[in-house]
Amino acid sequence: MHASNFIIRLDGNLRMTVTLLPVENTQVLETDLQSWLLNTEIFDGTYRIADTSFTLHAYSASEAEDLARNIRSNPVLMRAIDDELAGDMD
Repeated sequence: MHASNFIIRLDGNLRMTVTLLPVENTQVLETDLQSWLLNTEIFDGTYRIADTSFTLHAYSASEAEDLARNIRSNPVLMRAIDDELAGDMD
């Protein structure tokens, strides 16, 4: 699988870009599961204000893409992103 890119609208002028990349040579034996790198960048208008990344272990391509596309529905990832934003404002 190649990289997948998504743009997620947040509040007001805030938007998040999400890039999903397969991590090479991490396929779980005899399955379609592997590791994925999920990179996020938060923008306020045209200014990048935060970025963070996550490694997803043992996800199928469709599961990883669904998580990336619907990241706003994942409270654990959104909390980590919110904590990153709060840290950048200190």
